[in-house]
Amino acid sequence: MFPRLANVDVRRIWVTSAGGVGAVLALIGSSSPTLPSGTPENTEWPFESVQGLIIEESQLNVRVLTRVVGIRQKYLRASSKSWLKRILLVNCHLIGMAFSKAEKELAALGVVLTEIGCSYSRR
Repeated sequence: MFPRLANVDVRRIWVTSAGGVGAVLALIGSSSPTLPSGTPENTEWPFESVQGLIIEESQLNVRVLTRVVGIRQKYLRASSKSWLKRILLVNCHLIGMAFSKAEKELAALGVVLTEIGCSYSRR
């Protein structure tokens, strides 16, 4: 999709959206619109330098977020690279997985997940 983005030095991505952020997660997590089910062979992941992700005022499926980060972290660790260290969710509507579960899963991957003013519903 964006073959040269792997070489761009981006430290933080800030997403503000009234709707969902699925397209953004697909962009930072994969070169295809649908996320891979395992570790991709592609060595040119976009935004390999990102350390922080801030998502504001969005509806967010937390399960998809943890899946994207999990796939990326495992791949980049295998190639001795570091990626995301912190995710901040601000005034988001969270669906798909309990925040506490996502927080634990991401912590196991070395990522700190925090939220400010978010609401949650199971859908």
